Amino acid sequence: PGVPAPPSKSGGTIPAAAAVTRDILVLCPQQRDREAVTAAGLHDRYRIHYVGEDLDRLPAFDPAAFLAECEGVPADAVVATKDQSALLAALLAERRGLPGPAATALLACQHKPTSRRIQRAVAPRSTPRFALLEGSLPFPPPFFVKPVVGRLSEHVARIDGPEDLEALSGPDGYVERYAAIAALAGARPSGPTGFSPRSFSPASRSRSRGSCTEAA
Repeated sequence: PGVPAPPSKSGGTIPAAAAVTRDILVLCPQQRDREAVTAAGLHDRYRIHYVGEDLDRLPAFDPAAFLAECEGVPADAVVATKDQSALLAALLAERRGLPGPAATALLACQHKPTSRRIQRAVAPRSTPRFALLEGSLPFPPPFFVKPVVGRLSEHVARIDGPEDLEALSGPDGYVERYAAIAALAGARPSGPTGFSPRSFSPASRSRSRGSCTEAA
């Protein structure tokens, strides 16, 4: 009720009873996703299916089992709003033949060293110097270091000398969960994305491994 019927190809109007309602699958929604869907009145136009919980609130997560669960949910489109859930959405869309970005494209954007290499190839003069930390300073400080995958600038630190490398925080559940999801997209140490479990955060094998960008 209240929703106009769509026009037909002949220029007329398709009766409301004959209009097709699309199924929209929202993966691992956070509360603001639910509120945004309600505020936009999307429930009046689509069948909204929420699957999963906000990943940041889960102590453990099996991405393979989750995607298998999603296979049986009706969907004409699949969406998600965070990095990890967006990668899950891309994987599911590929499996079900739905529109969306390739999972490998998301990996290239989310994995900072890969993203920087692409940026350097396209716009070298606009790309700051960067490197992977391997236990020593890659260039003279000061510079900033951050996990090669992460969120909201968490665990970002300014490095003014070698002693600051020892203070870098270790990997957390976010990094481990991302690694498990990325593996389903084909990420591996020798893969085209340059992915490695050791390089997900500043301290997976040593306390000075991650990505860094030269300070301005």
